[in-house]
Amino acid sequence: MSKVFLNLVNISIAASYMVIAVLIIRRIFSKSPKWVNVLLWILVGVRLMMPFSFESIFSLIPSAETFEVNMLESPKFTVNTGFDIIDNALNDHMGDRYFEGVTVAADLKSDIVGIMSAIWLSVMLLLMVYAFFSYFRLKRQIIMATRYKCNIYMSEFVETPFVLGIFKPSIYVPYNISDDNMSYVIAHELAHIKRKDHITKMIAHLLVCVYWFNPVIWIGYAALCKDIELACDESVIKNYDNEDKKAYSEALLNFSVNRRAAAIYPLAFGEIGVKERIKEIMNYKKPAFWIVSVSVFVVLIISVCFLTNPRSFGIADIEDWTERIFDGAEYIYVVSEDNEYLITDEIRIDSSLEALKEIRLNNREVSKSRDETRPMNNIIQLDDNTTICFNEDFTQLWVDNNVKPTYSYRVKNPDYVKDKFFSGYFADVSDDERFVGEIVTDFGGEKPRFEFRNNMGEYIGIIIDEEKTKLIWQDDTIPQMFEQMGITDENVWDSISCGVYVEIIPEERHEADALDWVDAKVFYYVDTLTVLKVSEQYFGVDAKPVIYLYPEDVTDVCVTMDYNGVLTCTYPEYENGWNVTAYPDGTLTDADGMEYNYLYWEGMTDVQYDFSEGFCIKGEDSVQFLEESLAKLGLSRKEANEFIVYWLPIMQVNEYNIISFQTDVYTDNAKLMIDPEPDTFIRVFMAYKPSDEFVAITPQELSAPERNGFTVLEWGGALVH
Repeated sequence: MSKVFLNLVNISIAASYMVIAVLIIRRIFSKSPKWVNVLLWILVGVRLMMPFSFESIFSLIPSAETFEVNMLESPKFTVNTGFDIIDNALNDHMGDRYFEGVTVAADLKSDIVGIMSAIWLSVMLLLMVYAFFSYFRLKRQIIMATRYKCNIYMSEFVETPFVLGIFKPSIYVPYNISDDNMSYVIAHELAHIKRKDHITKMIAHLLVCVYWFNPVIWIGYAALCKDIELACDESVIKNYDNEDKKAYSEALLNFSVNRRAAAIYPLAFGEIGVKERIKEIMNYKKPAFWIVSVSVFVVLIISVCFLTNPRSFGIADIEDWTERIFDGAEYIYVVSEDNEYLITDEIRIDSSLEALKEIRLNNREVSKSRDETRPMNNIIQLDDNTTICFNEDFTQLWVDNNVKPTYSYRVKNPDYVKDKFFSGYFADVSDDERFVGEIVTDFGGEKPRFEFRNNMGEYIGIIIDEEKTKLIWQDDTIPQMFEQMGITDENVWDSISCGVYVEIIPEERHEADALDWVDAKVFYYVDTLTVLKVSEQYFGVDAKPVIYLYPEDVTDVCVTMDYNGVLTCTYPEYENGWNVTAYPDGTLTDADGMEYNYLYWEGMTDVQYDFSEGFCIKGEDSVQFLEESLAKLGLSRKEANEFIVYWLPIMQVNEYNIISFQTDVYTDNAKLMIDPEPDTFIRVFMAYKPSDEFVAITPQELSAPERNGFTVLEWGGALVH
């Protein structure tokens, strides 16, 4: 509950900037159509209802997270308003004194935020209960109303005309209403219904109940109610002459109500602000086309600047010199409290540098200390001159170049850092080093147990009996992976070529327990960047297929796979499918608001790719060949560039490459299901194998469909040994 409350506080603060902007805009553009003001308030409501927001360089929100949610796990109070003067004053004053000397009941989570959360929830529920109570009390008062015509009713208990209802709204008017006023009243209330004002105001009231603690939201709500009436008046009188305007104004005066009554009647004809409304009515002139055009443009500007969050930045953005980190490195050394490994392979170094770019930081420093004794429980060292330091839980980062360390910054995706760099993902591992095992006695002494660990020292564990007829798993790590391959305890020895290769080394008799033992090497590696060695053959790796989504409008898209193999790596994480919001420019966001350029996956499969047609190209000619071929296959320049950057380094070093772009073999092996179904679906998968000499091969015809409507494009490839 505390985290929910803090998130709502942050959302309301961000929305407050938008409320202030709208209040200023409606003053400056007072000649604009009043419906523009209502539209601006609707955008404020959208901002308040958005659990996340995508990032933009055009955002004018100073800070999307004024109070960091993870401060709940820390006794330190930090504020990030986006204004240095305020931040420094508050943080210097509060500092480590947050929670000092405070005792809070355990049932309120024993912290100040827990108490505030409970108060927020209680008041919100009271406001909502009061709103529903008032609604049903009003319904009871008009239960005996007489139908006048259609959805119009008359009642002696009604002081002023109003609209009531959500899905089937009705108009209620007093019995004593004159015929002169009736036509104006009905025109006004029908305009409310046509414009869906009753729904807009209801949603606005619910939002005020949720964000009751923010006075700026109340101010915005009051302005919205006034603008709804002004816009409704404007829509009614736009074709009236002066006489009709006077008569309409008189009706407005006749049914004006006090503030208390206005709170009772949902959309009363004569609500507060009557004086201003009459003034607007009498001075109304149809706005010029250029005023309407400018008003719409302002709405677009407000949307871009205030519905988006400020762009979070990465390591390259910290200081001028940090962008040089990504120029390259000869080695990368990763160290944590539990393990360490060295990356020397050029391809893995490039992949690691690309992964470093995905680390997202808050653009406000946690502290302005450059002290080199800051926490550095986990480090990523690039050569001898740059060290990226993380605290224990990967939530803070600072960079040291042995000259001038940076400030500390909050990491927005600590789980990504942990999983990507501190789980051995990029480690260089040779066949002999993949698993180091030792023979130990099992608990019962009945079977030998081959206990082996991966390169990170993590225990996996297999029991192999002396006749090697059965494998018994000690945990769920291996079986879950093998299960997808169809490997079970019963058929595993018949399926050695499908995933595990066990080499038996001459038997030795060990004195312990007087049992016969065998030593074994297990050539199996879970890392996605290392192929399996299976009976001296390589197991195929579908490397970096990426999926771009280009809808015509902002669309929620679900992508699922039916893959005849094992998914070894996905980003964002594939959890029974990817569910993202796709934008026309290809930008993707997940439910947490994280932004992606595409969906990424890699997998291992034993499919035999088709090389009956293709090309045999010199390694030095790879660039020209790929540029021409990818254009024919329908890739844009940006997509082709990302394809080439990934594959060129490992293709150009070969004397020749035998290349074939796969069709049914690949698409049948890796089926994609996309909802909604795309209008254009392009899948480009390149299988290739190095060759020391030219090989004659039937040329392959390359083509692509024309892009129309919702377009999905996927590219990937496989190095076949």
